[in-house]
Amino acid sequence: MVPQPIAAFRRLAVDTVVLRLSDKVRFVPGCVYGLTQPFWAIASTVESGIAAGDWNATVRAITQVLPTLPMPAASAADSTPDDAHLAALRSFVAWVQALHELAGLGFVEAGKVLRLGAGELPFLLLLPTAAPAKQAGLRVIRALVRCLASGADKSSVAGLQAGLDALGAAMPGGFGLPQYLRHAVALGIPFDPIADAVVQFGQGSRGRWLANGMTEETAAISVGLAKSKSRSLAMLRAQGLPTPEHHRVDSAERALAAARALGMPVVVKPEDRDRGAGVTTAIDTEDEVRQAFDHARAESAIVLVERHLPGRDYRLAVIGGEMVWAIERVPASVLGDGVNSVRELMAQANADPLRGTERRCRYRPLKLDAEALRLLDKQGLQPDAVPTAGRRVRLHLAANVATGGWPVNVTDQVHPDNRDLAVTAASTLRLDVAGIDLLIEDISRSWRETGAGICEVNAPPGFDVLTGDHLYRHMLLHLLDDGARIPSVVLVGVPSDSGVVQALVDAVTSAGLRVGVAEGSDLRVGGTRLRAPDGSAFAACRALLRHRRVDCLVQLITDPNVVATGLPLDQIDVLVCGANPNADADANALLSFFRAGRVGTLVPLNSSSPTAATALAQQVAPLLLARFREAGKRQPPARTA
Repeated sequence: MVPQPIAAFRRLAVDTVVLRLSDKVRFVPGCVYGLTQPFWAIASTVESGIAAGDWNATVRAITQVLPTLPMPAASAADSTPDDAHLAALRSFVAWVQALHELAGLGFVEAGKVLRLGAGELPFLLLLPTAAPAKQAGLRVIRALVRCLASGADKSSVAGLQAGLDALGAAMPGGFGLPQYLRHAVALGIPFDPIADAVVQFGQGSRGRWLANGMTEETAAISVGLAKSKSRSLAMLRAQGLPTPEHHRVDSAERALAAARALGMPVVVKPEDRDRGAGVTTAIDTEDEVRQAFDHARAESAIVLVERHLPGRDYRLAVIGGEMVWAIERVPASVLGDGVNSVRELMAQANADPLRGTERRCRYRPLKLDAEALRLLDKQGLQPDAVPTAGRRVRLHLAANVATGGWPVNVTDQVHPDNRDLAVTAASTLRLDVAGIDLLIEDISRSWRETGAGICEVNAPPGFDVLTGDHLYRHMLLHLLDDGARIPSVVLVGVPSDSGVVQALVDAVTSAGLRVGVAEGSDLRVGGTRLRAPDGSAFAACRALLRHRRVDCLVQLITDPNVVATGLPLDQIDVLVCGANPNADADANALLSFFRAGRVGTLVPLNSSSPTAATALAQQVAPLLLARFREAGKRQPPARTA
């Protein structure tokens, strides 16, 4: 399905705005020009003239389609043609960011337009994207150019849609990674994609890994136990927690025997699947048991037959030993209006832009699958029947978002006993983060009074974006309870044999911080010597920022190519500048480059003598120690050999 903002490009009169981008593009992985994320650098120009009326009409049309876009910084109505072209390029940069958000990458920051001076391509576009999806990001950029050049004809719109689909698919998104990144940007937390869906939040000794909603503290043993429904429920039952009785079966006949032993109704589900896959609930006939077994067996070799528990379905999220969020999961259904059929009511519900199969959609479509047809038959209805006004027609009994259900936030209604029950269940499996699925009649009353049953423990908890968006922030702050940043000092124009680096290391180490040092491609962490994989300043800096025993980073810049790559540092606490009026062009370029970034304190080095080196170290070390303390709650770790 084509998202509405993309389809609306077809209505725009944009044929007067013809952008031309250079075929030579450059991906910049580090922080440059005040940007804090990787970006594509592309020389460009606007080839055709833009009349003020045409330009303003184009801007109005596009901002109506994409209302979150900012208006361009310059207006074509009362400026020179060159300024009008600059305004067009700034709008293009804003549209690229909006398309990233449409693809589900709402954490990508705004880009910039730089003037290069006279020439065939006088502007440089800086277009941020996600590093794991950089090629897909470039595809979207080029597709947008074709849309504008063609007047957004059918072919170019289809190309842009395909590019958006590829961009969303290229970003590892498991369990809300884009939401974690969006909140990290808002909180000013640096992040570094490690591999696939694994991302490091924070730097050095304060860096923490997160993947698929699980932290580096989430034990693999615990996740494996939670994955096995029968084993995890047995562990909970052994601790005195309420769980439904169940049997493991591997054939339809054994499933029937288990159902007879438990008594109808029963639930049949796979042993090790989530998101409602293969689950059939409220089964009350032997034929349904056979069908449900086949349905579950298609998902897993082992099938569970479980006593059906009455009650409403809740998910309680536990983070760090605290229940922080609870939702009631409402099963897929439609509400009769006395006019439309069940099929038509489903179509109306599926027209909601929040429902769909795309990654950007929060809820899944309602489906007339075997489960829905079975339930309709039990309710005396067919797909084309018209339910009376106000009648709730169930389409699924399993209350799962993946099967078309939706969540209702009930966090404030949870009884203290039920909160404790969720925390105890997570603790029993030794999970630092978990989602506890609880069946209970009324979440505001104690399970000890009403009865209840834990039917599943999920690792990770699986937050819902609409009712639990704040939990991504909560998780990051829990993960980074000692802060996210380590202090950094970068030295530019300082001779490598001056002794300044060693003086700094000695002074900072004496203050109690563990120092990681990069001099060219050579790395040192304590007494361990390492080497940057490609010899670049960028790779050296990144290696230290990923090291768990680095409390402070010291980097001597000797590679002029750092201007092209940047550093994986969005801010530098102390920049030491060698004061050499006879420095070569490369050194002067480096100084200008770093001064243009986000720098806390600029410290000149007036001499390369040992005395000057010692004096500088004594001046800088307290700044770094203060920065370390400001960024976290704990004191520097004890020194180790």
